[in-house]
Amino acid sequence: MNNDQKHQLASLFPRASKSFVAANPHLFAPVRTREPQQDLRPAVVDAPPGEAKGDARIGLGIVMFRVRLLDPDNLVGSAKPLIDCLRKVDLLPDDSEKEITLQVTQQRVRHYADQKTVVTLVYP
Repeated sequence: MNNDQKHQLASLFPRASKSFVAANPHLFAPVRTREPQQDLRPAVVDAPPGEAKGDARIGLGIVMFRVRLLDPDNLVGSAKPLIDCLRKVDLLPDDSEKEITLQVTQQRVRHYADQKTVVTLVYP
C-alpha cells in the first residue's frame, strides 16, 4: 500500500483497525478516474423513444437480517446511508436508476447476535 492509498484510507476510514484494512484491501485501491465505457453492442430491434433502461447496470442487493422487521418504507430508507458509502468508496459510480438496479429485502432472525446486513454487488 503506497502513501496515497494510506492517505485515502485515513480520509475514508479514520479509525479503521489494521484487521479491517487487511480484510478489505479492495476498498483501498487507487480511485478510479476513468469514465465508464458505453456499451457499443448493436441493438436487436429499434429502441423505443425516450431513455431506455440498459442491461449494463450494476445489480445491488441488500438483505437485512433483523429481530424486529422494518416497515417497507423504513427498510428502503435505511439502505440510503449504506448506498452513499458505496458511492463514496467508488464501488458504485452513481446511485441513479440508470446506473444500478436495487433490491432491498429483510429476513427475521431470533437473536440480536444474528443480526447482520449482507450486500451483494453484481457488475455487468
